Amino acid sequence: QTFCNRVNGGEVTLNAEMTDNVDLGTDIMMVGINNDYSGTFDGRGYTLSFNWTDTSNRTAPFKYVNGATIKNLRTQGKIASNNFALSGLIYCAYGSTTISGCVSDVDLTCNNPYVESQLGGMLSSIYYGSDVTFTDCIVKGNITATTNKGKKGIGGFVYNGWALNTTLILNNCLYIGTNNAGDESCTFASADATINNCYYLNTCGEAQGTQVTEAQLKSGEITKRLQGDRTNACYWAQQLGEMPDLYSEADKMKPNYVYYDTANYRWACENFVLTDGKPLPVGLNFTAATATYERDLSAGKATVCLPYELPVRGFKAYTLSTVQGTPSTVRFKRVTDKLEAYKPYLLTTDGAPRLDGENLQVKAFNAAALTTTTGDYSLVGTTENMDNTTAVAANAYILQGDGKFHKVTADNPTATIPSYRAYITRNGSQGAKQISF
Repeated sequence: QTFCNRVNGGEVTLNAEMTDNVDLGTDIMMVGINNDYSGTFDGRGYTLSFNWTDTSNRTAPFKYVNGATIKNLRTQGKIASNNFALSGLIYCAYGSTTISGCVSDVDLTCNNPYVESQLGGMLSSIYYGSDVTFTDCIVKGNITATTNKGKKGIGGFVYNGWALNTTLILNNCLYIGTNNAGDESCTFASADATINNCYYLNTCGEAQGTQVTEAQLKSGEITKRLQGDRTNACYWAQQLGEMPDLYSEADKMKPNYVYYDTANYRWACENFVLTDGKPLPVGLNFTAATATYERDLSAGKATVCLPYELPVRGFKAYTLSTVQGTPSTVRFKRVTDKLEAYKPYLLTTDGAPRLDGENLQVKAFNAAALTTTTGDYSLVGTTENMDNTTAVAANAYILQGDGKFHKVTADNPTATIPSYRAYITRNGSQGAKQISF
């Protein structure tokens, strides 16, 4: 509030850094109401939150900026208005303005029935002759116009309005918000915008950039694409299983947090954790400083299919032999070096070995490695939980406590196959109810 008052009072070049999260609640404080803000505002990864219900128009945390730099700022909350021109970050940009490392997780709702809503996830308006660049930014919020007129021209990032003689560039940006956009709307910005290496989950009117799936987003694949070939710093990171985000040094020790390690020119994870029975998507290669997989191997025999390479130690490992026998018997051969990522194995042990270690190489999912076939037999690995119906359809045999592989049947619906296991299938005759090895 103090910062807004000083800028609005005439200190338009005032630079600022956030040192903590700020929640304005229902207090509507906007930078640059009377004077265009032209300084540098560094959010340093902190979040500015608000819950604004406003009947006036042109509402955003930064109302007018002119040649400003806004970086590393997260905005979160909602803006609802009976009027128009709402944005999660800036209403109008003049001059040469740059926005980088910013996240807008703001729900915008416009109830005006008479005009276009002019809703933009990060920017509502660009002034004639201006130059605006977005780099490494995310829009997450929901954009809603409650009238047919208002649905026209919505912009996932920038409202698709009048922007003559302007330059608008978006680099390495991500749109994962939702909306009810109508005609003349754009996923990122107007047709004249330059869109480089940008991705989206849902369209906002006209498709722009590259569409990706939720699975790709949660696996780290898109985080790696957004980082691109930049090695000077880590810009993008995420916890596997969650959505991509901007890199935060404070998050490095979170479980399954993958980031680009600039010192070693590689992707890395300090604390990689597999939870038994809970699949974890992996869409990029990285080095895990520590990898942990807690699993009970006290029965002495088990099947595994791991997403990382693991040295053979404390257990014996086997894969299918090239020579097989009768339909009721399957032969395995010893593996002495290491378990390959995503390849299925049979393990035997006299103790309780751990399936984890240090500096392990975790690999992006490789479907081709999941199946090892010899003759009529296949050993198939799992990275997802397989229910009874799917296992029956696959003619799967699963390892049981008696040391044999038993055929999964529909009359035993509790017989399922968890992730990171393996099962046997046999081509041809399926007469055997169990297979010894």
